[in-house]
Amino acid sequence: MLSITFSFPDAKSYSHYAVKIKKPADKNDFEEMFIDSASDYDEDPFEVFCYIDDESIVSVDLNGSNIKIDSSLKRYRTDHSGELDYNPSLPKRANNANVLKKTSSFFVSKTFIWNDVDVFDPNNVVVITLKDQSGLMFFGGVKYDDREADDESDPDESGCFENDYIFFYHPDQKWKSECL
Repeated sequence: MLSITFSFPDAKSYSHYAVKIKKPADKNDFEEMFIDSASDYDEDPFEVFCYIDDESIVSVDLNGSNIKIDSSLKRYRTDHSGELDYNPSLPKRANNANVLKKTSSFFVSKTFIWNDVDVFDPNNVVVITLKDQSGLMFFGGVKYDDREADDESDPDESGCFENDYIFFYHPDQKWKSECL
């Protein structure tokens, strides 16, 4: 059994929310109210993006034994598979907001397992990369010997968490200050 673990010092998870805006509302008051009550909306993020940088590392276990390897992620072949825009669309009508919650975490690891592999060849590892809309490269997965893993772990996140909220409004949205 082959187990490859990737560890990243920088990751961001994203969640989308659709929220009704009660009229009349002030934009700043609405955003502050949402952030203050954000725990009411908490759910699992739709995606965790692990950004690839010089501190991203790889470790390998084969049949329960750690294999000594070059732990630099940049040592492995990559396959750039595409781009991803994690921003939500604009709401279909006024008095609704789509909110993107971006949570930054430090040190995220994810493990991939191939059940019937008994020999490790680093030349058979292909790291799949994607690019976000700001041009940063992030981890999209891994293949070994042109095969996807038989199993993979959920991301294991640790460290400091920091939330940021980005609000998307319909172009016809009117705020209390505009209606006076």
